[in-house]
Amino acid sequence: MRKLYIDNIRWITVVLVVLYHVIYMFNGIETFGVIGPFSDVQYQDAFQYIVYPWFMLLLFVVLEYK
Repeated sequence: MRKLYIDNIRWITVVLVVLYHVIYMFNGIETFGVIGPFSDVQYQDAFQYIVYPWFMLLLFVVLEYK
């Protein structure tokens, strides 16, 4: 039986992953393969630091749940 709350967690997690990678392209720390900062203060980097520790674990757990 399909559980709708799992589907909702899945699409929210996928949106977080996409948003994370878009912000990563413009993060304040210039690494290889990124565009780099567009201003001196990068407030959107806080989103990365908050989301990074748990969203990949959530992605693997939710996508494997059937």
